[in-house]
Amino acid sequence: MAKRICTLILIVSLYTFTGCQQPNSGDSRRLSPRTQPTLGTAPTINVTQAGEIDIVEDVETHRQAYKQTLEMLVRYYEKTGNNTKLDWAQKELNALNVMPQYSYIIPVVTSRQYRATTSIQEADMLFDDAKAFERQATPLIDLVTNENFYRLALSRFEQLIKKFIIDKPFHRWPLK
Repeated sequence: MAKRICTLILIVSLYTFTGCQQPNSGDSRRLSPRTQPTLGTAPTINVTQAGEIDIVEDVETHRQAYKQTLEMLVRYYEKTGNNTKLDWAQKELNALNVMPQYSYIIPVVTSRQYRATTSIQEADMLFDDAKAFERQATPLIDLVTNENFYRLALSRFEQLIKKFIIDKPFHRWPLK
């Protein structure tokens, strides 16, 4: 009889000091519009006026912000000792780390096999402008870079590719 009473007292004291919560299924609950926080992570660019590079850079910025926020959440749950939510946050962070993240900007592969056979004045001017902007972007031997000049150079290279290369089938290029 004394063992049962001691066991009962132990259970009641554990219940009182630690508390009991119903396990959450992991489903989130949407906050009402009144209490919903406003986050500063809304898209920062105008999609109708932005170019592909601006949008892709915005995606990467949001990816990094999302990852940092998840890491903060993991640290918070580690401090507060909420193991269930810590496990969820860690699983989400691990899933984010193994998920493929595409850069969406396809690099142009150059090869010494392909040579220009004719000179097109407009294409030559675009290429020369792009190379000049590229040189201006790093005036002090890669110590200081100016991203605006890189953007201008990239824009000129894109114009060149779209206008003179994309519509031309690769198999017609002369091989030397």
